[in-house]
Amino acid sequence: MELDTVDSDQHQIKSGKIRYISMTSTGHPIRLLREDVALVHGWEEDTVEQGGRRFPVRNVYLDVVEKRNGLWQIVIWQILASQWAQPHR
Repeated sequence: MELDTVDSDQHQIKSGKIRYISMTSTGHPIRLLREDVALVHGWEEDTVEQGGRRFPVRNVYLDVVEKRNGLWQIVIWQILASQWAQPHR
């Protein structure tokens, strides 16, 4: 199993190796840990194109967000589960 990183994901997107056709994010329960730190739990259904084939991807994720200079920013994220369907032929 290969570990994906932000850099490897960005490289695949910038190089055109993988393309996100659509992204639908739902859920988003927010748990405020402090007035400037929160956990965001969400679900995402994407349509991805890779190698000329399109297929759906479903993810469950957890973001840690922090308020910096008055703006909420993701400081760390983790995809907790991923389900890759078979590419459309």
